[in-house]
Formats: sequence, C-alpha cells, structure tokens
Amino acid sequence: MTQLIEKMKKSRKLQIIIGCLVLLLMVTSISAASGKAYQVVVDGEKIGYVGKKELCDKVINELQAEQTEETKEVIKGIANKVELNDGKCDKKDYLTEEKLKTILKNRLDWKLDAVAIKINDKPKVFLKDEKDAQAVLDLVKKKYTPVSDNTDVVEVNFEEKIDIEKCETKKSSLLDPKKALEYIVLGSNSIETYQVSEGDTVWDIAHANNMTVGELEEANPGVPIEKLSIGQELNLVKTKPLLNTVTKFKLKAEETIACETQYIDSAKLYKGQTKVTEEGTNGKKEVTYQIVSKNGAEVQKELVEEKVIENPKNKVITKGTRVKSRGNYMVASRSNGGSVVGSGNLNWPLRGNITSGYGSRSLGYHTGIDIGGNTGQAIRASDSGRVTSAGWRGSYGYCIDISHGNGTSTRYAHLSKILVSPGQGVSAGQTIGQVGSTGRSTGPHLHFEVLVNGNHTNPLRSLN
Repeated sequence: MTQLIEKMKKSRKLQIIIGCLVLLLMVTSISAASGKAYQVVVDGEKIGYVGKKELCDKVINELQAEQTEETKEVIKGIANKVELNDGKCDKKDYLTEEKLKTILKNRLDWKLDAVAIKINDKPKVFLKDEKDAQAVLDLVKKKYTPVSDNTDVVEVNFEEKIDIEKCETKKSSLLDPKKALEYIVLGSNSIETYQVSEGDTVWDIAHANNMTVGELEEANPGVPIEKLSIGQELNLVKTKPLLNTVTKFKLKAEETIACETQYIDSAKLYKGQTKVTEEGTNGKKEVTYQIVSKNGAEVQKELVEEKVIENPKNKVITKGTRVKSRGNYMVASRSNGGSVVGSGNLNWPLRGNITSGYGSRSLGYHTGIDIGGNTGQAIRASDSGRVTSAGWRGSYGYCIDISHGNGTSTRYAHLSKILVSPGQGVSAGQTIGQVGSTGRSTGPHLHFEVLVNGNHTNPLRSLN
C-alpha cells in the first residue's frame, strides 16, 4: 500500500513538471508572435504598427524623393508631426512597407519655399514665387479696370496694405495663379441679416444685396419668403473679397437733354382736354464724369465737364379752359367700343396715409405711392376711363389698369378683389376693387401709379 502511494506522488509531480513545460512553450510562442512594435501616429491619428523604426524613416525618405521629382522643387521635409510610440502587436498585423507607404502618401504634407501675399501684415495667399504673386495682384487690378474708348483711368489701388514676402509653407497651401485670383476676388461667404420694412418686396431685397430671389430662398430654408411680414429677419449671404480694389476713372458720354413741356390755355377746348400743338425734341450734351468704383461697383460719381451739342425744343400743349354743362360730360358706359375720356382731374382712389412715397428708396425705385387701408375697403376709379387690364399681374398681385385718354392711365395693385373687367367703361369715383395684400406685399394697402404716355410720374403731382 505504501509503495502504491509513493508511485502516485511521483506521477503527480511528473504531471506538474510537464504542465509547466507546456505553459513555458506557449508563453515563448506568444512572445515570438507578439514582439515589440512601434505605433505610427500622424498628427495625433493612429494609423498602425511597424516592427522597426527604420521602416518608417525609409518610407518617408522615399516619398520625399518622389515629391522632389514630381514638383521639381526643393522639399524641405514633412509638415506633419509623425510619432513612433512603443507598443505591442501581433506580427501578422504589422503594416507592410507597401501599405505604410500608401497610407503616408495620402496623409503627409510637405514643407517648401514659397512667397506669401500679406494683406494688412497677415499672410493670406501663398504662391510659387514673387513673379506669380505680382502677376496675380496685377490681374486683380485689371479685373476692375474699365477698358473702352470713352474711359480714361486715373488710378487703381488696393484699400489694404499689401506686401509680398518669402516664406516656408505647406504644399497643400500653395495656389496656382488662377486659383489665387479666384480666392482673392471671391474670398469667403458670410451671413448677415436684414429686417423687413414696410413696402419691401422679395425682389427688392435680393436686388439691393446682389442676390437672386433663388439665392435668397436658399439662405432662408424653411422660411416662406413669399409672405413677408414687417420686422421679419432674413439671412443674406454676402461675399467678402480678400482685397478691395478702388478704381478712379473719367467717363465721357452723350446724354439727352429732356425737352420741357409748355402749356397754353385755350377756350376752344373743354377743361380736362388737351391737344399737342407742337411736338418737342430732346437736346444733346456731352458730359464727363469722374467715377470712383469699389470692386466694380460705383461708389461716387461727380460731373466735371458738360458741353451742350444741341439745345432741346419745348413741347407745346394746349390745355382747355372751357367749362362743360353737367349734361355734356363724357361719362363711362358699359359698352365695349369707343374711347372714354376722363376729365383730366385725378381724385384719390382711397383715403388713407401714404406709407411709401414715389421715387428712390433703400430697396430700389418705387414707381407709385402706397396708401394704407384695411382689407376689403373700397377702391374707386381716380377718373372716368376704360379698363385696359384687370387680373393677376405677378408681383402686383390682383391689379387694374384704367386708360383716361390723352395718354394718361392709372394702376391699382395688391387688390383682394376686382369688381370690373377689361374693356369696361368706368366713371370717376366708381368702386372698381377692394384693398388687399396680394402679390409681393407686406400688408393690406393700395399701390397706386400714374402713367403719362407710358412713363411713370409722381401721383402726388396729379391728384386733387
């Protein structure tokens, strides 16, 4: 029995020894398969492991030589931060030389000599050499220099301080002259906001900010810009060039001297009737302006010389003074033929405050006056006449045009309802429609225009 126990003890010891040997072999095998490695890190990004540091150095040197051959420039080294950190990795997962080279080729940037165009002491544009830099600056000036027989350029300058300086830069920052020109002229986009005022239209806002209506819509996703409201804020995308080019030049032009109109009273004509007895002719003059433009947009214009070539000849109109009896007035009829001539006196089509006057304003030229009112309020014909147009008219919304004879017509826009039809004769004071806010409008009002021979005139000069 004692001998059996001794044999079992010896057998257990043998098993332990064998187990230790097997474990030692496994550890040795793992160590052989997972030796010391180096983790390659480029600008903080871990890209893999290599077994030897020398492999990474070799690949970088080969890539630098290839860059020198490709660019024909002296490459001064890598512009990235490359680190090799101690680590461990299965040898089967080591990066091969080919794989490492492919990865580094896509990630590495290179340092080389260049020149910088400095704008207000800050390097902004990098080019190959001084010749390219100067050529780009010359092209910027040329872009904003007018060339024609009637212009004489005085000077072209940059608003900013400009220097060309040698430097060292990244290859990725280097621009060819064409791209450098585009970058200087276009610069970068910035977002500004605009607050809608009374009388604004989408077209006016876009036009005043050098944008299309489509671009304005893109800058305001989800905003129904066709329904503007006073105080609403819209995003505007503004392009800010790196350089501002100021051009001063003289412009010679031939301009028209508008003939004046002379009125002569006549008892042969009824009051409100007129007759052209002598057609006027416009004159001509040669003018010279000194113009200052910034990035191609005119910012100042001064008349420096003026010479009359041909004097204008006045237009003579005979104006009736004879008073008709009440029974002889020409009033509107509902027939579709013949002309309906008004009295020549224009009455207010709507009583209310003038919310926007005639002429220039911040968002363009206003061709009429806006009279405030409430939706549904009656709008009356300013004088007797015939309806020449009645219906939808784009930005005017629902609109009515009335001809009063003798070249005079009136227009009523943004209506909520039209109560007349084309061809219909109307009397002065007759209700023709109702106040609304259709078309490009910010609220209920009447847009009222007066046209003489197709040209817009200030309604306040014609209204009683």
